Amino acid sequence: IATCNSRNRNPAPKITWYRNGQRLEVPIEMNP
Repeated sequence: IATCNSRNRNPAPKITWYRNGQRLEVPIEMNP
């Protein structure tokens, strides 16, 4: 199960995905 942490930042929100305790770099354009 992957979890998403979204923080509101300017100019765009920072979205970080975690899977099995590892951070995944996922473009904001991608929708799981």
